[in-house]
Amino acid sequence: MCFLADNIGKLISSNSIAKYMKSQGENITSTAIVNYINYFCDAYMIHRVNRYDIHGKKLFVSNDKFYFEDHGQTFEAK
Repeated sequence: MCFLADNIGKLISSNSIAKYMKSQGENITSTAIVNYINYFCDAYMIHRVNRYDIHGKKLFVSNDKFYFEDHGQTFEAK
């Protein structure tokens, strides 16, 4: 959650979060990260913004952007 709060509006991948967590001494897989992000989205804590290719007019599958639904949660997560 802190990683998402520090990287609001930036492109995020589950692998980048897993690498960050491993550098902090935590052992977690990218699959678990995806599950947690989906739980946060389902609980309306964060909002996923999909990337869209303007020229090709198609939706990118990976590297979404995330925003907190309530801006107060951003400061509490840090």
